[in-house]
Amino acid sequence: MAAVCEVGILFADVVGSSRIYEQLGDTRAHAVINQCFRIMGECVQGHRGVVVKTIGDELMAAFSAAHQPFSCAVDIRRRFAEMPALPLSEGEIRVAVRIGFHFGSAMREQEDFFGDTVNIAARMVGLAKASQILTTGDVMDLLPESQRALAVEFGEIEVRGRAGPVR
Repeated sequence: MAAVCEVGILFADVVGSSRIYEQLGDTRAHAVINQCFRIMGECVQGHRGVVVKTIGDELMAAFSAAHQPFSCAVDIRRRFAEMPALPLSEGEIRVAVRIGFHFGSAMREQEDFFGDTVNIAARMVGLAKASQILTTGDVMDLLPESQRALAVEFGEIEVRGRAGPVR
């Protein structure tokens, strides 16, 4: 039976994983992606979240407070920026991640989450570019000033599946 709860949902997606697989081959690329998941998982746990699941090259995590996915996202981005470039046959590539999160009401069923909050978080990661973190204005309004000061507001955008624009 599903229970409704307030939760922060974060998605982190490894950018360019198809190219990594193409250039490194399945075995080495899989090891790289697993290393990425290890780093992201450490960040999630360090910010009091839980990894809900991984899907391909994407991680889904849940947090109990709105400020936690923000701090986690910044930490993940920092850790990826510190990673050395991967040597490829045609030069090198930096592994980057794009992150989206949202905080709100969701349905929890066993160890997974469903509903509008999850959908919005998924849309945010889908709109993010490499090394970018996106969330909504509603979430920014919940954050302490110290975190809000680190953000840049883009204004309102149309988000697929939403009746109106999202700030």
